[in-house]
Amino acid sequence: MYRQIALQDSDFQRIVWRNSPFEPIQDFGLTRIAYGTASAPYLAIKCLQQLALHEANNFPLASKAALNDFYVDELMSGANSLSEALELLNQLTQMLSSAGLVLRKWASNCSELLNSIDSDMLSSNASLNIDNDGTVKTLGILWHPASHVFYFKITPLSFEGPLTKRTLLSTIAKTFDPLGWLSPITIQYKTIMKRLWKQ
Repeated sequence: MYRQIALQDSDFQRIVWRNSPFEPIQDFGLTRIAYGTASAPYLAIKCLQQLALHEANNFPLASKAALNDFYVDELMSGANSLSEALELLNQLTQMLSSAGLVLRKWASNCSELLNSIDSDMLSSNASLNIDNDGTVKTLGILWHPASHVFYFKITPLSFEGPLTKRTLLSTIAKTFDPLGWLSPITIQYKTIMKRLWKQ
């Protein structure tokens, strides 16, 4: 996604390069957002939001999904019917392709919807077969399309060496929950930390 977003005409991102110490130094200017820069995630999300606002009249379903259902560069959305899902798919594809962005790795629990998507745009995970027991990983969460159940992979707490506040906090921070679905569990971790700090 980052490489599709052009920078304004400015000379702030420069790279100097040479293949060997004996060659002259070459100077290059970046014309696209570079992955790894501090502002890259913000710029990518802001461009996506601006596109959604700009195209709200032409693509109302896609605009709403782009504003509310994206987490960085992953879309997790849904519809109440197959016809609505197909319309959302078409609008998203058209709106994003107008900006040079192509959504890939589509997954769904609806085989009719999956049949309407080019096979090279589908997730490579074999779990897209509705009869399969596999899962699709999205937003760091495991999703089983057939049963529409979400799974979290949580490793048991284990500590090496003496248990300190720092090691406990480090272990607690390893729980990846971008949507806050594990809050009933993570709040217990935070309560334990609070008690430790009061002692």
